[in-house]
Amino acid sequence: FDLNILDPGDYRIILDYACAHSSSGQEGIVQIGGQKLRFLTLETGEYEANRPLLFIQHQTGVITIPQKGNYQLHIGPAKPLSNELCRLRSLIIRPVR
Repeated sequence: FDLNILDPGDYRIILDYACAHSSSGQEGIVQIGGQKLRFLTLETGEYEANRPLLFIQHQTGVITIPQKGNYQLHIGPAKPLSNELCRLRSLIIRPVR
């Protein structure tokens, strides 16, 4: 993700995703500006065509943005995986007050 941060400061990183049992417990990394946040995926349930897919908002941690400007944010597995890490629906970046 390409980000344009206007206000330096601390930001909470929240991943909104779904995760099947077979993918739960895998280690992922969120990286921005040389900072890394590690997290373990949490199971939300299996996909079924006749039921809504359940998503969670997983708070992965807080990063510090030292100055305004353009940044790249990467989300991915900590090591190669045989199946998907999770089904990411959105990324939430919320200022810490």
